[in-house]
Formats: sequence, structure tokens, C-alpha cells
Amino acid sequence: MVFCIFFLTLDQFIIISIHIHRKSGTAVVTAWTFFYGLFYIDYGPHEHVLSDIQRWYRRKLDTLLGIDVRTVKQISETENTADENNTTNIIGLSKEEVNSIATSGKEDTER
Repeated sequence: MVFCIFFLTLDQFIIISIHIHRKSGTAVVTAWTFFYGLFYIDYGPHEHVLSDIQRWYRRKLDTLLGIDVRTVKQISETENTADENNTTNIIGLSKEEVNSIATSGKEDTER
């Protein structure tokens, strides 16, 4: 085809060029759809055929980005225990004070 390109008219060259661009565009879109479907689509909480591949990909991506999974788990566990053990909310009141205010508000509206 490279040798024939010099013997083509401009119209024929444009048609071949458009055809090649259309084919390459289709190939890129198809490859991206395959990649996204394989690694990113969430198929629900149950195990499926792609679960192992998706877990492997996410682990590799985490190591590439420098994310330590154990550290993230420890942080989330400490946040959960801190939320359970914390007796104050954002405005500095204890849970008992918040509950008493909430119940007094209910009593006022019932009167």
C-alpha cells in the first residue's frame, strides 16, 4: 500500500485516510471498553468471574500509587473505634446532653 500511495488521486487518498482513522478509532473504543469492563465495573457484592482479576488489578494499582493497604485498614479501624468511644459530637455536647435536648424538644411539641 505504501508504494501505491503515490499513484492515488487526492480523493482516493482521503477516502483511505478516513477509513484508517475510523478503524483506529473503533479499535481504541473497543480496547477501552474491554479494559473498563474487566477492571472497573462493579458487578455487585457477590463473587463473580472477574473478582480475582479486579482484586489483583486494585492491589497492583495501590502499590503503584504507594498506598499501603494495611495502613489504610488500621486507620479506618481506629476511626471506627474512635467514633464508637467518642462521647462528644461536633458542638462539644455529650450524647446524654444531646438526647436530653432532643427529648425536651419532643415534650415541648407535644404540649
